[in-house]
Amino acid sequence: IILFLYSIVQVSAQKLDSLCMQQLLVIGNMQAYHIEPPVFNKETNLQIMDLFLSKVDGRGLFLLSSDREKIRSLITENSANDGYCDVINTCYLIFKNRSKQIDSMLLIIEAKPFVYNGKDSVTFIPKKAARYYCDNLSDLRVRLDKRLKLDCLDYITKPAKEGEDVLKLSDPEMTAKQTEAKRRAIQRLKRQLDFYKDETNLKHHIGDCMSNSIALRCDPHSSYFNVYEKQVWDEALSGKEMSFGFYVGENETGEIAISDLVPGGPAWKSNEIHEGDVLLAFQFEKEK
Repeated sequence: IILFLYSIVQVSAQKLDSLCMQQLLVIGNMQAYHIEPPVFNKETNLQIMDLFLSKVDGRGLFLLSSDREKIRSLITENSANDGYCDVINTCYLIFKNRSKQIDSMLLIIEAKPFVYNGKDSVTFIPKKAARYYCDNLSDLRVRLDKRLKLDCLDYITKPAKEGEDVLKLSDPEMTAKQTEAKRRAIQRLKRQLDFYKDETNLKHHIGDCMSNSIALRCDPHSSYFNVYEKQVWDEALSGKEMSFGFYVGENETGEIAISDLVPGGPAWKSNEIHEGDVLLAFQFEKEK
């Protein structure tokens, strides 16, 4: 039997203090309602930190190895009471500073063309392997450059339209595609930086990542929902809610794409709409 435990905590995280309270409420819910209440000792707290670090910087473009050690050093036996708050405050300051540094790096990267015919390499680390963190800003600059170039190659090698053979593109067509690929890759990262420059967005991101890490460590089938996510969940379960049966979001190239299908919904039943499909336009029945 799989236990689905959704602890819903609705807290306005406009201030870092309220984010600290949010974590205490998540922990309180877990301890009060979980069938096997977890014990929050130092080992548990460090496991939560590893989950948190993987969520808060999923692409490894913001945190250095020294940041990781600094965050983990804040964890003690009593971290469930005050250590998480120290982590949230520290992470907030790191991300604010790193966003400015990456913004400067992007200006340099954007000014130079990517070279695809030289020797280069990208290392893919298995999902269960220990995460790799750069040691300094110079290494992070190289990693950022490689990440953007890899995103570009992913776009370049995919046919832009049905039947397109990328290998048969003319030199001008390939040059145009490379230019567009770089624009999209950089624009995507700029949108992420703009999101983090908004203090409210950044605080919510850090706080929600922490809450989800706590819930996931306590039970692999547990999740933390913020107010918006809870509303989406309720609508998906509602028998009265009218919908197309899918959710949308931005894909890696900034296009609006299907992110999830609701099992049993209209889109799912049609078998013609799939996760990852890009939305080009809407047309309702009997409308031109």
